[in-house]
Amino acid sequence: PERGRAAARNAGAEAARGRRLLFLDDDILTAPGHLNAHQDFSETQALAHGPLREFPGARRWLERHAASDAAELAAAAARVAAGEEGRLLRNTLETLVCAMDEGKVPPVAPWAACVGANTSLPRALFEEVGGFDEGFGLGWGCEDLELGVRALAAGAHVVVPAPAAGVHLTHARPDRWEQHAANLDRFTALHGLRAVRELPRLLGEGGGVAAYVAACTGAAPAVR
Repeated sequence: PERGRAAARNAGAEAARGRRLLFLDDDILTAPGHLNAHQDFSETQALAHGPLREFPGARRWLERHAASDAAELAAAAARVAAGEEGRLLRNTLETLVCAMDEGKVPPVAPWAACVGANTSLPRALFEEVGGFDEGFGLGWGCEDLELGVRALAAGAHVVVPAPAAGVHLTHARPDRWEQHAANLDRFTALHGLRAVRELPRLLGEGGGVAAYVAACTGAAPAVR
């Protein structure tokens, strides 16, 4: 029976055989070299996050290619992943992650790079910290970030390799924020960090990187 995203990812990790675990959602398009970019960190304690961009036109794109054969679809997907087709955007979480990586804002929440849609880390470290917390249940959100908090506390460091980038096939989830609010409550209860408590300033309605950084540090750098 379905037990939620955390349980599914833990089951996948248990079935895997490599020394580095890559968590990659099935609605992420990647370019050639993606796996190698993660594998480059196989002998390190890196938590490697491939930066993600949203593809708001994904539904129309999928409809347009509904009759395409495998080769045509693969070629079209490669064009999207390379930024050659469609309009791509960064969401606020990815904007924060990239801004921290580029030194544009202080590292107020380095664990925010642990986005379960495109992140790898050492198996030994994953097992040491106990994997994903299945207590998040069936709801969406925060189970990946919570793992990031524990992974960094156990010695991981964050890298954001550009060749590991991916494109998310954006899709609607009507109750996503209701689910997210419940999971954020659990995340906050598990970790009393200010950067966790202030996440609504980043992810909530009208939120953004500047407001979040200001809440965490008292100073709001300009971020474009």
